[in-house]
Amino acid sequence: MAAHRADTGDLFAPTLAGRTRDLADAHASAALRAILDVVVTIDHRGRVLEFNRAAEELFGYRREDILGQDLAELIIPAVSREAHRRGLARWAAGAPAASGGSMLGRRVEVTARNAQGDEFPIELAIARLELPGPPVFTASIRDVGDRKRSEDRVRVAEERFRALVEQLPLVVYVDAIDDESSNIYSSPQVEALLGYSLAEWKQDRELFVRILHPEDRQRVLDAHRRAHEGDGLSLEYRLIARDGRVVWVHDEARTIPGRFGTPVALQGYLLDVTARREAEERLRHQAYHDHLTGLPNRALFKERVEEALARSGPAGPGVAVLMLDIDDLKAVNDRFGHMDADEVLQDLGSRLRVALPPTVTLARIGGDEFAALVESENPAGDAEKAARAVCEALRAPTQLAGVEIFVTASIGIAIGDDADRLFRQADLAMYRAKASGKAQSVLYDGALDDDVGERISLLGELRSARIDREFVLHYQPVVDLRTVAVVGAEALLRWQHPTRGLVLPGEFVPIAEESGVIVPLGRWVLQEACRRLALWRTVAPAARGLHVRVNVSARQLQAAGFADDVRGALASAALEPQALVLEITEASVVRDPESGARLLDALRSMGVGLVLDGFGTGYSSLAMLDALPFDGLKLDRTSVTRIGASGGAVPLVQAIVDLARALGLSLVTAGIENEHQLAELRRLGVREGQGFLFARPLPADGFERLLRDGLVPPACGQWVAVATDRRPARRARRPAPHGAPAAVRPGP
Repeated sequence: MAAHRADTGDLFAPTLAGRTRDLADAHASAALRAILDVVVTIDHRGRVLEFNRAAEELFGYRREDILGQDLAELIIPAVSREAHRRGLARWAAGAPAASGGSMLGRRVEVTARNAQGDEFPIELAIARLELPGPPVFTASIRDVGDRKRSEDRVRVAEERFRALVEQLPLVVYVDAIDDESSNIYSSPQVEALLGYSLAEWKQDRELFVRILHPEDRQRVLDAHRRAHEGDGLSLEYRLIARDGRVVWVHDEARTIPGRFGTPVALQGYLLDVTARREAEERLRHQAYHDHLTGLPNRALFKERVEEALARSGPAGPGVAVLMLDIDDLKAVNDRFGHMDADEVLQDLGSRLRVALPPTVTLARIGGDEFAALVESENPAGDAEKAARAVCEALRAPTQLAGVEIFVTASIGIAIGDDADRLFRQADLAMYRAKASGKAQSVLYDGALDDDVGERISLLGELRSARIDREFVLHYQPVVDLRTVAVVGAEALLRWQHPTRGLVLPGEFVPIAEESGVIVPLGRWVLQEACRRLALWRTVAPAARGLHVRVNVSARQLQAAGFADDVRGALASAALEPQALVLEITEASVVRDPESGARLLDALRSMGVGLVLDGFGTGYSSLAMLDALPFDGLKLDRTSVTRIGASGGAVPLVQAIVDLARALGLSLVTAGIENEHQLAELRRLGVREGQGFLFARPLPADGFERLLRDGLVPPACGQWVAVATDRRPARRARRPAPHGAPAAVRPGP
């Protein structure tokens, strides 16, 4: 360092004392112009003349050590030294301060190095001091490392934020709060969302308003107007994309306040929620519509009824509700299977939708139940028209597996101003229509409520009744039509009610069938009938070859263990299986033909007799004869009672007799009431029958006396039983409820 000072000693020689004084004056003037933290002054050769305390702290050199040193070697990185020296030479030669590429007279950022060799950014302003002699230059320097690092952090953060924003599945926007809601920024995802370029979106100030869905436009504009006042924004609405797609967006935004707290911008995002909205709509449709027919379901139908009642008002005409039950669809379902039956329901739904006017709301509210809402000034008259339209729509058959299926509907109509009451009353009317013969409509009246109350009361009493104490069996003889000898007995159930007297099965069996009470009740009938026949055989010689007939309900056949019940009843009475004949209606087995066939095969293998009851009334009786192992047929009473009253009755009975003979089946007829019918049946070759001509159903002791004494022909030529059935006056029968087959024949 000493040697170096020797080289530059002339600068500090006494001869330069005057120059130094001039330098101090000039420096003070230049410092006022620069006003920076660090001050470094050099001569025209780049040697340090001044190095203030701030410079010592920034660069790490002491002033006394750096004075006279080459500035470039100490604080300028090696890569920049040559450029520094060239520039210094130009300045020293008097080049203008504003010459191209010159740093002189401008504030610039460069890289410097400290005593430890670390490089860092600085900002400097260089000025030439106005002194006589060789030029002198002073630099005001500021460490901008912290600022640069902050700027770098901000820049990196901005880049990351921009990258994040532009990768998000949403459009970020900033709109100025001005008269035109000018767009300050929008992320480029707007093109993927709506099909418009970012330039179009930003420049076309009316584009947003134009593509708002017409139904949402005013609501959205009002919300944005409130948002400009500082309320913020959160709503969902629809936009129309360039290709015509409807795009649901969630718009969430907040206001950005200015210097004085006044909102100056709205910052937010548009999120595409179309998929969620569509999913919600699908779920809502599924929740409120029938999956099979696409019609409204019970929940939506009730909403529509309540809305219609609200429109009608308390003083209005009210509305009409129609309940439609498809008759016997369960049998179609059981015969053809669920998939095919679903096709029938779909076809029916389509036909009903077309048949009813658009003003009528049609719904499917259950398995085989539909409902319709009629809202008009004349609900009663329009409901009747709707019912006729339904019946007409169902008149044509439905093709199913190559078979024509004819269905009808039982329709209940109620008119009123309360939704729950309308549903209940229409249901009651529909049950009455079904019980009255199906394929018709019934308008609700107050008498139906009395029927329901009676039915509920009877059901409660039926559930609490002691089967072995309150129920009895009466027996109607089955006779050989040639000899009029008794060959069998049909067991017919009666309820010996403690207060109502003798209740006939037509009043309680449908309720027992529907409630399930018929299963234990039918088991008791089997046991009691077998027990009674065994007892008769011990006291009456005529009973030794007798058989007993028991009617079996559909519910019994479906119950587990029915074959075991039959086997147990026979074993308990010590009867041979051939002594028991089970009478089974077609409707009891058509519900599930495969299971029915397996059960009947099991019973047949036991040796029990199986008779198809009510032959001649079912639509598929011939199919039943071919598929199921019956031993015999029982001709329905309606066919017998027409003998003598209709010219076509005898040929029909003759055809059935011939069919039974050809198939090797026995034949018994019910309902023989006069000598003419008996004579015709004898002529046709019918072997066995029963009816009032011979005897009414008798209590067990009366039937026992009949076995001992036989049938006695009176003077008038008709046979009467020695012991008659002295019953109380018969109560008026109520119609069976919807879907309740008569499990045990009511009997005369």
